[in-house]
Amino acid sequence: MHKNEEFGAFLCIFFTMKGLKGGKFWWQAASDSWGLSVSFISIILLPIVGNAAEHAGAVIFAFRNKLVCCLPVVVGNNSLSA
Repeated sequence: MHKNEEFGAFLCIFFTMKGLKGGKFWWQAASDSWGLSVSFISIILLPIVGNAAEHAGAVIFAFRNKLVCCLPVVVGNNSLSA
């Protein structure tokens, strides 16, 4: 990846994360609307949702017989839980 592509990817991620209302980040807006603390969302909720999405992707790739994509997820999760 070239530097311009990296910067473009950074900007896309930043503006995706940035909320439109009052310039808040999405987790601050979610914290206000759901009545949960930002710490709970960032420490508990985000890792659980991210891990579930990662596992769902691994299962989909396994069903499609694409073990090259599936095995790094499985190995990475096993090394984190050990």
